[in-house]
Amino acid sequence: MPKQIWVTNLRVLATLSVILLHASGGGIFNYNTIPLSWYWICNLTNSFGFFAVPCFVMLSGYLLLGRYDGNLGSFLQKRFTRVWLPFTIWIGIYLAYRIFYEHRANSISTCIQKYLGGDVLYGHLWFVYMILGMYLLTPYLSRWLKTATQQEIYFFLFLSFISASIFPLITKITGFPIKFDLQNFGGYIGYYVAGYALGNADTSAYKKFYPFVFISVWLLSTLGNYYETMTHAGKYQGNFYNYLSPNIIIDSVAIFLTFKHWLNTEILPTVTNIFDKYSYGIYLIHELVLRHLSRVYHINWIYKHPIIGISLQTSITIVVSTLIIMLLSKLPKGYWITG
Repeated sequence: MPKQIWVTNLRVLATLSVILLHASGGGIFNYNTIPLSWYWICNLTNSFGFFAVPCFVMLSGYLLLGRYDGNLGSFLQKRFTRVWLPFTIWIGIYLAYRIFYEHRANSISTCIQKYLGGDVLYGHLWFVYMILGMYLLTPYLSRWLKTATQQEIYFFLFLSFISASIFPLITKITGFPIKFDLQNFGGYIGYYVAGYALGNADTSAYKKFYPFVFISVWLLSTLGNYYETMTHAGKYQGNFYNYLSPNIIIDSVAIFLTFKHWLNTEILPTVTNIFDKYSYGIYLIHELVLRHLSRVYHINWIYKHPIIGISLQTSITIVVSTLIIMLLSKLPKGYWITG
Protein backbone atom coordinates (compact mmCIF):
# COMPACT_ATOMS: atom_id res chain seq x y z
CA MET A 1 0.00 0.00 0.00
CA PRO A 2 1.62 3.31 -1.06
CA LYS A 3 2.19 5.83 1.68
CA GLN A 4 -0.63 8.31 2.05
CA ILE A 5 0.71 11.56 3.35
CA TRP A 6 -2.54 12.72 4.92
CA VAL A 7 -2.53 9.66 7.18
CA THR A 8 0.93 10.59 8.46
CA ASN A 9 -0.08 14.22 8.93
CA LEU A 10 -3.23 13.34 10.85
CA ARG A 11 -1.49 10.78 13.06
CA VAL A 12 1.20 13.32 13.94
CA LEU A 13 -1.31 16.04 14.77
CA ALA A 14 -3.35 13.59 16.85
CA THR A 15 -0.24 12.54 18.79
CA LEU A 16 0.72 16.13 19.55
CA SER A 17 -2.89 17.06 20.35
CA VAL A 18 -3.18 14.33 22.99
CA ILE A 19 -0.24 15.93 24.79
CA LEU A 20 -1.79 19.39 24.44
CA LEU A 21 -5.11 18.06 25.77
CA HIS A 22 -3.48 16.53 28.83
CA ALA A 23 -1.36 19.61 29.48
CA SER A 24 -4.40 21.91 29.50
CA GLY A 25 -6.92 19.58 31.12
CA GLY A 26 -6.40 20.69 34.70
CA GLY A 27 -7.86 24.11 34.11
CA ILE A 28 -11.33 22.94 33.15
CA PHE A 29 -11.81 21.47 36.63
CA ASN A 30 -11.06 24.79 38.35
CA TYR A 31 -13.78 27.11 37.07
CA ASN A 32 -14.43 28.58 40.53
CA THR A 33 -10.83 29.04 41.58
CA ILE A 34 -9.05 30.67 38.62
CA PRO A 35 -9.61 33.84 36.56
CA LEU A 36 -12.24 33.39 33.88
CA SER A 37 -9.69 34.19 31.15
CA TRP A 38 -7.50 31.35 32.43
CA TYR A 39 -10.43 28.98 32.35
CA TRP A 40 -11.26 29.94 28.76
CA ILE A 41 -7.69 29.33 27.58
CA CYS A 42 -7.68 25.87 29.14
CA ASN A 43 -11.20 25.11 27.94
CA LEU A 44 -10.54 26.14 24.35
CA THR A 45 -7.22 24.28 24.21
CA ASN A 46 -8.61 21.17 25.84
CA SER A 47 -11.62 21.12 23.55
CA PHE A 48 -9.39 21.14 20.47
CA GLY A 49 -7.61 17.92 21.40
CA PHE A 50 -10.61 15.63 21.74
CA PHE A 51 -10.53 14.56 18.11
CA ALA A 52 -7.21 12.76 18.67
CA VAL A 53 -8.25 9.40 20.14
CA PRO A 54 -11.21 8.93 17.75
CA CYS A 55 -8.91 9.71 14.83
CA PHE A 56 -6.35 7.15 16.04
CA VAL A 57 -9.16 4.58 15.95
CA MET A 58 -10.42 5.70 12.53
CA LEU A 59 -6.91 5.61 11.07
CA SER A 60 -6.46 2.07 12.40
CA GLY A 61 -9.75 1.05 10.82
CA TYR A 62 -8.80 2.65 7.52
CA LEU A 63 -5.40 0.98 7.43
CA LEU A 64 -6.41 -2.49 8.67
CA LEU A 65 -10.02 -3.28 7.83
CA GLY A 66 -10.48 -4.72 4.37
CA ARG A 67 -6.77 -5.43 4.08
CA TYR A 68 -6.66 -8.48 6.31
CA ASP A 69 -5.07 -11.29 4.26
CA GLY A 70 -6.51 -14.23 6.20
CA ASN A 71 -3.30 -15.08 8.06
CA LEU A 72 -4.65 -14.81 11.61
CA GLY A 73 -1.46 -15.85 13.39
CA SER A 74 0.72 -13.38 11.55
CA PHE A 75 -1.78 -10.57 11.99
CA LEU A 76 -2.15 -11.08 15.74
CA GLN A 77 1.57 -11.54 16.30
CA LYS A 78 2.40 -8.32 14.48
CA ARG A 79 -0.26 -6.23 16.22
CA PHE A 80 0.29 -7.57 19.71
CA THR A 81 4.08 -7.37 19.43
CA ARG A 82 3.86 -3.75 18.36
CA VAL A 83 1.10 -2.74 20.77
CA TRP A 84 0.59 -5.14 23.68
CA LEU A 85 4.24 -5.87 24.50
CA PRO A 86 5.37 -2.20 24.72
CA PHE A 87 2.21 -1.41 26.67
CA THR A 88 2.96 -4.15 29.21
CA ILE A 89 6.55 -2.94 29.62
CA TRP A 90 5.36 0.62 30.15
CA ILE A 91 2.91 -0.56 32.78
CA GLY A 92 5.98 -1.80 34.67
CA ILE A 93 7.74 1.53 34.16
CA TYR A 94 4.74 3.48 35.42
CA LEU A 95 4.47 1.21 38.42
CA ALA A 96 8.15 1.81 39.20
CA TYR A 97 7.61 5.56 38.93
CA ARG A 98 4.58 5.28 41.18
CA ILE A 99 6.57 3.40 43.82
CA PHE A 100 9.92 5.22 43.78
CA TYR A 101 8.89 8.79 42.93
CA GLU A 102 5.32 9.03 44.16
CA HIS A 103 5.86 6.65 47.08
CA ARG A 104 2.57 4.86 46.41
CA ALA A 105 3.49 1.21 46.74
CA ASN A 106 1.19 -1.62 45.75
CA SER A 107 1.50 -5.34 46.34
CA ILE A 108 2.28 -7.56 43.37
CA SER A 109 -1.20 -9.09 43.53
CA THR A 110 -2.78 -5.61 43.52
CA CYS A 111 -0.68 -4.59 40.52
CA ILE A 112 -1.74 -7.71 38.63
CA GLN A 113 -5.37 -7.05 39.49
CA LYS A 114 -5.08 -3.46 38.27
CA TYR A 115 -3.40 -4.57 35.06
CA LEU A 116 -5.88 -7.33 34.23
CA GLY A 117 -8.84 -5.27 35.38
CA GLY A 118 -8.04 -2.29 33.21
CA ASP A 119 -7.02 -0.03 36.10
CA VAL A 120 -3.77 1.03 34.51
CA LEU A 121 -2.80 3.68 37.04
CA TYR A 122 -2.39 6.47 34.49
CA GLY A 123 -5.45 7.39 32.49
CA HIS A 124 -4.15 7.60 28.94
CA LEU A 125 -3.31 3.88 28.86
CA TRP A 126 -7.02 2.94 28.69
CA PHE A 127 -6.71 3.48 24.93
CA VAL A 128 -4.52 0.41 24.52
CA TYR A 129 -7.14 -1.95 25.96
CA MET A 130 -9.69 -0.54 23.56
CA ILE A 131 -7.55 -0.69 20.42
CA LEU A 132 -6.46 -4.25 21.21
CA GLY A 133 -10.14 -5.15 21.28
CA MET A 134 -10.53 -3.62 17.82
CA TYR A 135 -7.62 -5.72 16.58
CA LEU A 136 -9.32 -8.88 17.83
CA LEU A 137 -12.42 -7.98 15.81
CA THR A 138 -10.47 -7.09 12.66
CA PRO A 139 -10.48 -10.55 10.96
CA TYR A 140 -14.26 -10.82 11.29
CA LEU A 141 -15.06 -7.22 10.41
CA SER A 142 -12.73 -7.40 7.41
CA ARG A 143 -14.49 -10.40 5.95
CA TRP A 144 -17.88 -8.78 6.42
CA LEU A 145 -16.77 -5.44 4.93
CA LYS A 146 -15.44 -7.14 1.79
CA THR A 147 -18.93 -8.42 0.96
CA ALA A 148 -21.16 -5.78 2.57
CA THR A 149 -22.93 -3.21 0.44
CA GLN A 150 -22.36 0.47 1.04
CA GLN A 151 -25.92 0.70 2.35
CA GLU A 152 -25.24 -2.06 4.90
CA ILE A 153 -22.03 -0.40 6.07
CA TYR A 154 -23.69 2.99 6.56
CA PHE A 155 -26.61 1.34 8.34
CA PHE A 156 -24.09 -0.27 10.70
CA LEU A 157 -22.57 3.16 11.34
CA PHE A 158 -26.02 4.62 11.94
CA LEU A 159 -26.77 1.94 14.54
CA SER A 160 -23.38 2.55 16.15
CA PHE A 161 -24.07 6.27 16.41
CA ILE A 162 -27.52 5.69 17.86
CA SER A 163 -26.42 3.11 20.42
CA ALA A 164 -23.16 4.75 21.52
CA SER A 165 -24.19 8.38 21.45
CA ILE A 166 -27.89 9.15 21.05
CA PHE A 167 -29.43 6.58 23.41
CA PRO A 168 -27.14 7.57 26.33
CA LEU A 169 -27.83 11.24 25.62
CA ILE A 170 -31.60 10.70 25.71
CA THR A 171 -31.30 8.74 28.95
CA LYS A 172 -29.16 11.44 30.56
CA ILE A 173 -31.50 14.28 29.56
CA THR A 174 -34.82 12.58 30.26
CA GLY A 175 -33.89 9.92 32.80
CA PHE A 176 -35.74 7.44 30.60
CA PRO A 177 -33.67 4.32 29.79
CA ILE A 178 -33.76 3.06 26.22
CA LYS A 179 -34.27 -0.69 26.23
CA PHE A 180 -33.44 -1.49 22.60
CA ASP A 181 -30.40 -3.73 22.92
CA LEU A 182 -27.88 -2.41 20.40
CA GLN A 183 -24.81 -2.90 22.58
CA ASN A 184 -23.06 -4.94 19.89
CA PHE A 185 -22.94 -1.78 17.78
CA GLY A 186 -21.79 0.49 20.60
CA GLY A 187 -18.47 1.84 21.78
CA TYR A 188 -15.51 2.57 19.56
CA ILE A 189 -16.33 -0.02 16.92
CA GLY A 190 -18.25 2.70 15.10
CA TYR A 191 -15.11 4.82 14.78
CA TYR A 192 -13.16 1.77 13.62
CA VAL A 193 -15.59 0.92 10.83
CA ALA A 194 -16.09 4.62 9.99
CA GLY A 195 -12.37 4.94 9.29
CA TYR A 196 -12.62 2.17 6.72
CA ALA A 197 -15.86 3.44 5.19
CA LEU A 198 -14.97 7.13 4.99
CA GLY A 199 -11.36 6.54 4.06
CA ASN A 200 -12.30 4.42 1.05
CA ALA A 201 -15.48 6.21 -0.03
CA ASP A 202 -15.70 9.14 -2.42
CA THR A 203 -16.33 11.94 0.06
CA SER A 204 -15.16 14.81 -2.14
CA ALA A 205 -18.60 16.27 -2.87
CA TYR A 206 -18.69 18.22 0.39
CA LYS A 207 -14.98 18.62 0.99
CA LYS A 208 -15.13 22.42 1.22
CA PHE A 209 -17.38 22.11 4.28
CA TYR A 210 -15.24 19.73 6.37
CA PRO A 211 -12.80 22.34 7.80
CA PHE A 212 -15.71 24.65 8.60
CA VAL A 213 -17.59 21.85 10.38
CA PHE A 214 -14.53 20.95 12.45
CA ILE A 215 -13.87 24.53 13.58
CA SER A 216 -17.56 25.20 14.25
CA VAL A 217 -18.09 22.08 16.34
CA TRP A 218 -14.83 22.66 18.20
CA LEU A 219 -16.02 26.13 19.25
CA LEU A 220 -19.54 24.90 20.04
CA SER A 221 -18.07 22.13 22.21
CA THR A 222 -16.05 24.73 24.09
CA LEU A 223 -19.13 26.89 24.64
CA GLY A 224 -21.22 23.88 25.60
CA ASN A 225 -18.74 22.77 28.24
CA TYR A 226 -18.59 26.31 29.65
CA TYR A 227 -22.37 26.59 29.82
CA GLU A 228 -22.73 23.15 31.42
CA THR A 229 -20.04 23.92 34.00
CA MET A 230 -21.52 27.34 34.78
CA THR A 231 -25.02 25.94 35.29
CA HIS A 232 -23.70 23.29 37.70
CA ALA A 233 -22.15 25.72 40.16
CA GLY A 234 -18.76 25.59 38.44
CA LYS A 235 -18.43 21.81 38.62
CA TYR A 236 -17.12 20.10 35.51
CA GLN A 237 -19.64 17.66 34.00
CA GLY A 238 -17.86 16.42 30.89
CA ASN A 239 -20.85 15.63 28.68
CA PHE A 240 -19.42 17.73 25.85
CA TYR A 241 -15.99 16.15 26.32
CA ASN A 242 -16.97 12.53 25.91
CA TYR A 243 -15.38 10.64 23.02
CA LEU A 244 -18.79 9.13 22.16
CA SER A 245 -20.82 12.34 22.43
CA PRO A 246 -22.41 13.57 19.17
CA ASN A 247 -20.27 16.72 19.01
CA ILE A 248 -16.96 14.85 19.39
CA ILE A 249 -18.04 12.24 16.82
CA ILE A 250 -18.92 14.95 14.29
CA ASP A 251 -15.74 16.89 15.08
CA SER A 252 -13.53 13.81 14.67
CA VAL A 253 -15.13 12.77 11.39
CA ALA A 254 -14.81 16.33 10.07
CA ILE A 255 -11.07 16.59 10.77
CA PHE A 256 -10.49 13.07 9.41
CA LEU A 257 -12.10 14.12 6.12
CA THR A 258 -10.38 17.52 6.18
CA PHE A 259 -6.98 15.84 6.23
CA LYS A 260 -8.03 13.32 3.59
CA HIS A 261 -9.00 16.03 1.12
CA TRP A 262 -6.92 19.06 2.05
CA LEU A 263 -3.72 17.90 3.73
CA ASN A 264 -2.36 15.12 1.54
CA THR A 265 0.88 17.01 1.09
CA GLU A 266 4.18 16.89 2.93
CA ILE A 267 4.61 19.32 5.82
CA LEU A 268 8.15 19.40 7.23
CA PRO A 269 8.60 15.77 6.10
CA THR A 270 11.74 15.10 8.15
CA VAL A 271 10.02 16.17 11.36
CA THR A 272 6.64 14.60 10.65
CA ASN A 273 8.20 11.29 9.67
CA ILE A 274 10.01 11.14 13.02
CA PHE A 275 6.84 11.87 14.96
CA ASP A 276 4.91 9.39 12.83
CA LYS A 277 7.47 6.61 13.30
CA TYR A 278 7.57 7.02 17.08
CA SER A 279 3.97 8.12 17.67
CA TYR A 280 2.95 5.08 19.71
CA GLY A 281 6.01 5.28 21.94
CA ILE A 282 5.45 9.00 22.42
CA TYR A 283 1.85 8.29 23.40
CA LEU A 284 2.96 5.70 25.95
CA ILE A 285 5.62 7.85 27.63
CA HIS A 286 4.15 11.35 27.43
CA GLU A 287 2.08 11.17 30.63
CA LEU A 288 5.20 10.25 32.60
CA VAL A 289 7.04 13.30 31.23
CA LEU A 290 4.04 15.59 31.80
CA ARG A 291 3.67 14.40 35.36
CA HIS A 292 7.37 14.75 36.12
CA LEU A 293 7.48 18.28 34.72
CA SER A 294 4.51 19.23 36.88
CA ARG A 295 5.52 17.47 40.12
CA VAL A 296 9.25 18.19 40.10
CA TYR A 297 9.66 21.41 38.09
CA HIS A 298 6.13 22.84 38.56
CA ILE A 299 5.78 23.41 34.82
CA ASN A 300 2.09 23.01 34.10
CA TRP A 301 -0.95 25.06 33.13
CA ILE A 302 -0.67 27.32 36.21
CA TYR A 303 3.00 28.17 35.59
CA LYS A 304 2.96 32.01 35.36
CA HIS A 305 0.03 32.03 32.90
CA PRO A 306 -1.86 29.21 31.09
CA ILE A 307 -0.55 30.28 27.69
CA ILE A 308 3.02 30.08 28.99
CA GLY A 309 2.49 26.99 31.16
CA ILE A 310 0.60 24.94 28.59
CA SER A 311 2.99 25.89 25.80
CA LEU A 312 6.07 25.06 27.87
CA GLN A 313 4.77 21.79 29.27
CA THR A 314 3.51 20.65 25.87
CA SER A 315 6.64 21.56 23.91
CA ILE A 316 9.07 20.15 26.49
CA THR A 317 7.03 16.94 26.73
CA ILE A 318 7.02 16.53 22.96
CA VAL A 319 10.79 17.02 22.67
CA VAL A 320 11.77 14.92 25.69
CA SER A 321 9.33 12.10 24.90
CA THR A 322 10.51 11.90 21.30
CA LEU A 323 14.20 11.91 22.23
CA ILE A 324 13.75 9.20 24.87
CA ILE A 325 11.77 6.97 22.51
CA MET A 326 14.30 7.48 19.73
CA LEU A 327 17.14 6.49 22.08
CA LEU A 328 15.25 3.47 23.39
CA SER A 329 14.56 2.31 19.84
CA LYS A 330 18.31 1.99 19.27
CA LEU A 331 18.59 -0.68 21.96
CA PRO A 332 18.58 -4.38 21.00
CA LYS A 333 14.90 -5.31 20.66
CA GLY A 334 14.14 -1.65 21.30
CA TYR A 335 10.87 -1.95 19.42
CA TRP A 336 9.62 -4.07 22.32
CA ILE A 337 9.58 -0.81 24.29
CA THR A 338 8.82 1.78 21.63
CA GLY A 339 6.34 -0.13 19.45
